[in-house]
Amino acid sequence: MNASTALKLSGNMREIPLNNGKATSLLGQMVDRLGYVQAEMAPLKTEEEQLKVQLRASKEVEIEGDLFRATISYPQPGQKTDWETVARAIAAKAGLTTKQWDKFVSSATAATKPGEGRVSIKSRKGTQ
Repeated sequence: MNASTALKLSGNMREIPLNNGKATSLLGQMVDRLGYVQAEMAPLKTEEEQLKVQLRASKEVEIEGDLFRATISYPQPGQKTDWETVARAIAAKAGLTTKQWDKFVSSATAATKPGEGRVSIKSRKGTQ
């Protein structure tokens, strides 16, 4: 790979092919790099999620490895407020259209799956 067909932004990043050797703006190159990084990370994210599912299935709260410790929290049963219904009622009184409502919801909420616990991994003290 030569300089006209590769991008290396900084440090230990690997070179990636550019747009058939054509000149690309720095921002365009950064977009390409981000896309490349995301593509490289996708299999690791899939593996990470599979491992978290298996750890949550163990029903353990803490699990010790040789290098890391997992702390798993689980949602507590109980009453839950249907905040979407509450917010829709408020939005209707405020006169928001469905399109405005949908835009607001998509910008104000993160994708979550009900009933999933949280898995936190931390390095064990004294290990590097």
